[in-house]
Amino acid sequence: MRCHVTMTAVVIAAALESTAAPAETLVVRARDAKVRPAAALGTAAVGESFCNDGYCTVLPATPAHRDVLAKLERAGTITLEALPDANKLFLQRATWDGDRRAFDADFALGAETVSATSAAQAYVVFKAPVEPAWIKALEARGVKCLEPIPTQGYLTFGSRETFESLVRTLPFVRDVVEVPAGVKRFNLDTRSEGDDDGPAPTTVTVVAAEQAFVADILRSTAGRDVPTVGSTGTTTTLSAELTRQEGINLADFPEVVSVRRDTIPGAPSDERSNRIVAGQWQTPGSSWPMSLGSNNGSPRFWDGYLQSVASAGINLSN
Repeated sequence: MRCHVTMTAVVIAAALESTAAPAETLVVRARDAKVRPAAALGTAAVGESFCNDGYCTVLPATPAHRDVLAKLERAGTITLEALPDANKLFLQRATWDGDRRAFDADFALGAETVSATSAAQAYVVFKAPVEPAWIKALEARGVKCLEPIPTQGYLTFGSRETFESLVRTLPFVRDVVEVPAGVKRFNLDTRSEGDDDGPAPTTVTVVAAEQAFVADILRSTAGRDVPTVGSTGTTTTLSAELTRQEGINLADFPEVVSVRRDTIPGAPSDERSNRIVAGQWQTPGSSWPMSLGSNNGSPRFWDGYLQSVASAGINLSN
């Protein structure tokens, strides 16, 4: 088993930060549908541009670039659309803002950890919507592309040394952000009612190529083989009985994509419909919403409901 040493109070690995300031991002389309966007721009100096048959993504870096684009728009040659969120990553637990170089959430465990290992899990932020050729370029460098992240990002796994060079060597990469453990944890940072923190069903999603390594850790921790419950091809999901702290510790491994503790207590979410069907919808202590007041007025809420159903051509008497 490889050794994982952690550095506390580190959310983004400093070595992975881009030194380039984020640029404004615009989508440029030719006003004439018969003209390709790149042809509409021609040789005009507008900053970096990434074009396909439908549009060009342009990153004007100077006022002169913006002036050129504005003149082309006034001339009726192109249309411009701003992409204010092009440098953001929208994750389940947080949003990464590339302009501020920070996540918008403080994770419940406080100081986050980044594993000081040769391997790393990172978000690659592109300068334009990702192209298949860009994915191939990353894979040629040994980076495993796991899943797209809106707006223009990708969750990846690879060597820390490779990630440190991407912004410098690939012109379409805007930023590389190491994944903190906090965004991987679900239902772990706070205790649910009835959860005693002991062993409980936990789903662990891992980099598919590292499944055997993580399965060995889970087997050693849980004391038994762990089943595979799902796969996307790039990631694999395993199921194990883990304590809350074991799940928290596991999220620190760069090979682990997410850890979810499945201990949300069950509740009679369908109790109201059951009581309606049983004819007990108005019984004291039933699920009749108190906010609606008494159902004994005139007309009764139930009668109004039946009338609305009948008006829709539905006969409930059969």
